Amino acid sequence: MGALLDRRVDFALAALGAWHPFHKYFSFSDPIMQIGVGCLTPKPKLIKPWKIVFLMFSRPVWILIIITFSVISLFEYASSVIFKKPEANQQRKSLPRSFINVFGAFLLLPAELGRTRVSEIIFSVSLLLVTFITGYVYIGKIHSFLVIPVFQLPIDTISDFAVSHLPWYGRHDAWIYALNGSENYHIESILNTYRTDSSASLQELANQGDVGFVLGVLNYGHFMVGSWLTAENSEQYRLMSELLYYEYDTGYATKTWPLLGNFNDLAMWIREACLYRYVELIEVYKYMNYRVQSSIEHSRDKQQYSLKPLAVEEISGGLMLFCCGSLIAITQSDVAENYAHSLKTALLEVGNLIETTLGAVGAP
Repeated sequence: MGALLDRRVDFALAALGAWHPFHKYFSFSDPIMQIGVGCLTPKPKLIKPWKIVFLMFSRPVWILIIITFSVISLFEYASSVIFKKPEANQQRKSLPRSFINVFGAFLLLPAELGRTRVSEIIFSVSLLLVTFITGYVYIGKIHSFLVIPVFQLPIDTISDFAVSHLPWYGRHDAWIYALNGSENYHIESILNTYRTDSSASLQELANQGDVGFVLGVLNYGHFMVGSWLTAENSEQYRLMSELLYYEYDTGYATKTWPLLGNFNDLAMWIREACLYRYVELIEVYKYMNYRVQSSIEHSRDKQQYSLKPLAVEEISGGLMLFCCGSLIAITQSDVAENYAHSLKTALLEVGNLIETTLGAVGAP
C-alpha cells in the first residue's frame, strides 16, 4: 500500500475489509475472490449420564416444581392438623410424612390423600393433575433423551462463541485486525478471549483439544490452517457454521490508472474459466495436508452410534442419590442415638448427684 500511495507502482492486490478509509486514495477493481476467517472449536462432548436426570427441565421449572412441592406438602400437613381430629388409636400426620406422601404423588405412586371434605377432594384432584402432568412430561422427555447420545451444545455462531468464553489462538494478531473497533458486544467478547502463542505451544494446545483455533476459509471451500493442526489432533475439532468475518481479494489502483477496466475484464474471464479454482487446488495439494482438509470439511457430520446395553454409568445418577440418602440416614440415626444416650447418661448423673447431695444434707 505504501508503494502505491507513493506512486511507485500503479496497481497492487490485497484483501479489502473496510473500504472507506482507502477510497479517497485508491480505486478498487471488481472482487477477485472471497476469503473468510472462521474458527475451529472443540467437538461437543458426551454429557455424563447422571447429569441427564436434571436436564429434562430448565432451572426456572425446577425451582417452580420445588416451590410447588413445598407449598403443597405444608398445606397438606396443615389441613390434616387443623381440620382433622385423630380417631382413637390414630396419630396425627407428621410433617415428614406429609412430604413423603406428596413426593410419592409426584413420582406417580399411590398416596394417602384426603377425600372426606369437599375442600380435600378439590385439593387432592388438583394435586393429582399437577403430578400427573409433571410426571408424564418428565418421563416422556427422559425417554426421548435416552434414545440417542446426549452431547453438549455445539459452538456454531458468533453469539454461541461469545457466550462460551472459549479461548481461541492464532499465530499473529493480524487475524483480528478487521474486528478491532467493532461495537458488537459479541465481537468484543470474542476479542477478549483471543490469544497468540508460538508454534510449539499451539501444537501442545491442539493436542489437548480444549481451545479454539483461527483459520482461513478459501474461496472454493479449502482451509488455510497452521502446521500445529495435524491429521490426528484435527479430529477433535469442529468448524463453526458461521464465519467470524470475510474479506474480498481485490485490486488497488491509483485514481488515474487507465487499465483498471481491462483488469476487471481479465479477472472475470479467469473466473469464468474456473482458473481460480484450479490455482487453489494446486496450492492446497502442494502446501497443505489433505487429511486435515478432509477432517475439517467433515467435522460437522453426525457420528454414527449403534445400540448398546445399559451400562452402570447410565444409572449412576440414581445410585448417587441412593448412596447420599443412605449415608445421611445412617449419620442421622447414629447422631440421634448418640445424642439420646448422652442425654440419658447426663440426666442419670445429675439425678445421682442430687440424690447424693440430699443424702449428705439429711445425715446427722
